Amino acid sequence: MDRLKILSNFSFGRVDAETDDKLVNCFIGTDLLKYALSPQHTLLLGGKGSGKSAIFKILSQEADRLNPFISFSFNELFRIPAYGLNSDEYLTYPEIKEINPQTIEDFKYFWQLYFSLKSSFSIVTSNYLNSVLSKSNSSDLRLYYKFLLKLLDDIGLLKKHQQKSKSVLEFIKRLLKTNKLSTDYNTQFRRNLNVNLILDKIDKILKITNSYLWILVDQIDLLYLDDLNKRNKAITALIQLIIEYSNRFSNINFKIFLRSDIYKELNIINKSHLVSNSIELIWTEDLILRLILARAIFDRSVKQYCEEKLNESIDINKVITGNYNFLLKLFYTIFQNKTSDGYSNLHKWIIRKLTDGLGKIYPREFIHLANLAVAVQKELYKTKLQDGNYLISEKAVKAAFKSVSKYRCETFLYSEFPHLTKHLNRISAFGYDRIKKEEMFKLFEDCEPSGLDAVRAFYDAGLFKKSSTKSIDNANEYIIPDLYRYGLGLTIRKAK
Repeated sequence: MDRLKILSNFSFGRVDAETDDKLVNCFIGTDLLKYALSPQHTLLLGGKGSGKSAIFKILSQEADRLNPFISFSFNELFRIPAYGLNSDEYLTYPEIKEINPQTIEDFKYFWQLYFSLKSSFSIVTSNYLNSVLSKSNSSDLRLYYKFLLKLLDDIGLLKKHQQKSKSVLEFIKRLLKTNKLSTDYNTQFRRNLNVNLILDKIDKILKITNSYLWILVDQIDLLYLDDLNKRNKAITALIQLIIEYSNRFSNINFKIFLRSDIYKELNIINKSHLVSNSIELIWTEDLILRLILARAIFDRSVKQYCEEKLNESIDINKVITGNYNFLLKLFYTIFQNKTSDGYSNLHKWIIRKLTDGLGKIYPREFIHLANLAVAVQKELYKTKLQDGNYLISEKAVKAAFKSVSKYRCETFLYSEFPHLTKHLNRISAFGYDRIKKEEMFKLFEDCEPSGLDAVRAFYDAGLFKKSSTKSIDNANEYIIPDLYRYGLGLTIRKAK
């Protein structure tokens, strides 16, 4: 088969969950997905590019296709993607900023109010629930439903000409209309509109109808990038709600997606209570190979090429369930096997290069690298004979890596940590991938944070790895991994 023709329209998929057309069919984190689908409050943690938004999108928009993975029975599953979708139908950052909560209690009340009203609207306007009501003899179900119906009608959220999500937001804006919302603002209304009572009624409706409701929140780390203290208040309020509601609602589940390094920084009372409700999205070599291979054979031409080379039928299910040897055999039908720098296998080289200072690898960078390698390989095939038994060469992969490093630095380090821009520029000017502690302190002496606080911030972000088994505070030297070294323009400094 003509390999240039195979690669001409081939892609491993988009790196962002919002526009990835291969997401549902090729998302391989099955155990992670099963945990997210469990009927409990769930805090899903992970670094940028670890798959949080991918799972969020699946749970928000594709849950009906995931029934085989759901371990509990239900008649209806209501999904409330409250924040994280780039859509006018849901809450957006400018709207939160306009409402202008100030304290943790303000944010907590705002979240409660928004969740309870948005959930009430979804319940009351549900075709399923109205069908059940028309056939049900339950007086309690009718009573709880009428409570929600009257509430929404009284506050003007059932007007037909109003868009449902915007009507909720407009009501909240009117309720909380003040430039400086204080914790005792409108206390009489807060007593009269008991948001927990609303959620109690919703939970009872869900129990009677054997239904569940998920409240999903993603990309909250993008809130208040210009005011990290306020961002932490907004996130802290959400986490406190999960703790407070841990045993209160049996059929209402919060699904919160959050960056690991941000969660680690939060100082929350009873944070340890969330251990059983938390999972970190960690990608092993096995999982990352399954992910990239499933995306590859999703393409019909690549699938046919691999089947001809291996003389066996291949599908995504086989990639998901196949053993490790099968994964390697398939991987090296697509990629060149041996490398020229002493590493016996290309996949080991890739994983080593894409691993951050915390020892973690992210699917976003692997997908990005693979796509760039395809682009490089197409140019190589235009100028060279198609030799070897592979589609993508070592040369193409290695040529693509430096661009991936720059991309990671731009979209993660500089984008997610704007308050550390001065520090990053100092490291780039320093020029080497190994920095001794005393050199580091001198580089950051007029920065904020400085000293060990700066070291810890970079270590938690995965920029530093230790050169010894000592703790990060006691280490004498820090190493910047290859994932960031090229993007920061650093050269290798030999260890002494």
